[in-house]
Amino acid sequence: MSLYTNDAHLIELGADYLRMVGISHVFWGISETFIYTMRSIEKVTLCSYINIFALLLNVGLNAVFIYGLFGAPRLGVIGVALATTISRIVQFIICLAVSHFSKDIKLQLGPVFEKNPVLLQDFIRLSFPALLNSLIWSTAFSMYTAIMGHLSSDVVAANSVVSVVRNFGAVSCYAVAGSAGIYIGKSIGAGKMEEANANFKRAMVLMFATGLVGGLLIFISIPFVLQVASLSETAMGYLKFMLYVNCIYVMGGAVNSTMICGIFRSGGDSKFGMICDFIDMWIYAVPLGFISAFVLKLPPMAVYVLLCTDEFVKWPWVFKHYKSGKWMKNITRDFE
Repeated sequence: MSLYTNDAHLIELGADYLRMVGISHVFWGISETFIYTMRSIEKVTLCSYINIFALLLNVGLNAVFIYGLFGAPRLGVIGVALATTISRIVQFIICLAVSHFSKDIKLQLGPVFEKNPVLLQDFIRLSFPALLNSLIWSTAFSMYTAIMGHLSSDVVAANSVVSVVRNFGAVSCYAVAGSAGIYIGKSIGAGKMEEANANFKRAMVLMFATGLVGGLLIFISIPFVLQVASLSETAMGYLKFMLYVNCIYVMGGAVNSTMICGIFRSGGDSKFGMICDFIDMWIYAVPLGFISAFVLKLPPMAVYVLLCTDEFVKWPWVFKHYKSGKWMKNITRDFE
């Protein structure tokens, strides 16, 4: 936690939270893999029901444990972690139940140990760059948080609220990226390139539409967020500015998540995103954030704006790669 802030109180709270919520990741990792696998075979409706139930359970338990409802103890930050952990364990149990009654997919350890050199080679070749891409992106984004966290506790508080609101605005963008990957990948795998091209065009339209809608939702929510947020006067000023920035920033994320995680990966190209994010975030954005914050000592909001340019810097390379068509590959194999 000391990597993210020098505030002793925040370090203590964060450490307590992480100790509790870390347990949930064991269950969440398995259930998320199961859910993503079901999506890949178009069992999307069932996945939605599972996620909606887990989300509602999480929200309800948050209220119970934070405020001590129905005789429960008031646990504050620990209550948030406990609610998350319980909801993810329940989600895991539901996945086990679905697996037990499903004819299409089973949550079993046996297939993990089956030997198929060709399939294993393909899996490593395609999934390893995607795994590195996720690690590069998540650790870099974590460094953004660390940079902002060492500026002041007011910035930390404002950024925490903004992250929730931004995710609310961007949720449809991630949905488009996921669905585009499934349908475009299916079309390419079946050799139906005309259908794939039609799906490309739909994904592009939805990509920009969800970006605009996401930005609009954040903009509309600003008065409400400012009314319910209980922060210091300085933090409230930061919060308002950061919310306006994210009205635009969400468009950058909408385009890149759809293109890199949806369209390119559906065509079997997982390397481009890895290279693109490494250059953009670790060679451009992270050094820029450190220099602007700790060398030039720019105002916190100037640092924040500079960090938020990362998504838009990718655009020229992303669209150039899309037009090249090099990402479009049929990665399916026929097995006897």
